Amino acid sequence: MVVSFAYREFLSEKAKQRKLIRPGKNGVEKGFVVHAQRAAELAFYAIDQGYQIAAYFHDTDGTRQELQDDPQRRRYLVNAINAGFSAAEFSDCGLSVVPKPTSEAWFLCAVKTDPYQHCEALETQLSGNIRSPGRSPKIRLAEALGIPEYGREELCKIACSIEIEMLDMPGFNELPTDIKKAISVICGTVSE
Repeated sequence: MVVSFAYREFLSEKAKQRKLIRPGKNGVEKGFVVHAQRAAELAFYAIDQGYQIAAYFHDTDGTRQELQDDPQRRRYLVNAINAGFSAAEFSDCGLSVVPKPTSEAWFLCAVKTDPYQHCEALETQLSGNIRSPGRSPKIRLAEALGIPEYGREELCKIACSIEIEMLDMPGFNELPTDIKKAISVICGTVSE
């Protein structure tokens, strides 16, 4: 298996050249067009490189207040990403990976004092703002790990140890279904 990583700057530069998706088109909400354009460019990159699946990752982010003021923020982001994949004719194999508020909430669910319990609350109680005292997923994760800060090595260890079937969070629950759909398009049926 070959995996590549495309930085948002690379995708943004390509999107400026092509301008495939315009504001107000394809059902993309104002302020989210950039994500649709980047997702389309990611799909084109995947096609050019011979990859069969592309995953566009972006945290929902925002302060707790912004997330409360715009409860559809995550849905708008997912819709924009999916519109980008669709515009590039890659919708069946494009994955929108959009944690709420950030991916650290998924990791925190697995390592907190009561792992996998009441994790859906992390999506509404935490803030996407890393400087939010007491509600920053990054700070809360470091506290749960008992270290002042963490890096990729610690995150990889957590990712490898997560019991996926135990992780029950609305922002995560769409992902396994989307992955199975993409694999079934490529390989045929997927067994549970």
